[in-house]
Amino acid sequence: MTAAAGHLSSHIFGKKPGAPPTPSSQRKALATHRRRIKAKGFLRLEVHVRKDDAPLVRSIVSALADPEHGAETRALLREHFAVRPTLGLKALLASAPLEDIDLTRPRDLARDIDLRLT
Repeated sequence: MTAAAGHLSSHIFGKKPGAPPTPSSQRKALATHRRRIKAKGFLRLEVHVRKDDAPLVRSIVSALADPEHGAETRALLREHFAVRPTLGLKALLASAPLEDIDLTRPRDLARDIDLRLT
């Protein structure tokens, strides 16, 4: 690794320039931990939320991780926030409630239209 690449990776991972390098034993332990977590189907995320929302986000994550409440929490979140598949125009019109809508219109064929060019 070049000095420039080392500086860039330090910057990306939040290390201060000039800080001592991480010992190889710590790097190996971290890599092993991340592999084990990935094998269990977990994904590491970083989110940015307002300070007031942090406890709420933590409680949601805890509820998702809880074996007793995880399925219920997922179902509730999916019900409210999941991306719904888009419907085509035909399906959208078919699902629209049309009971109280008057779709008839009067035919007015007696209009005078001037088709002359001026």
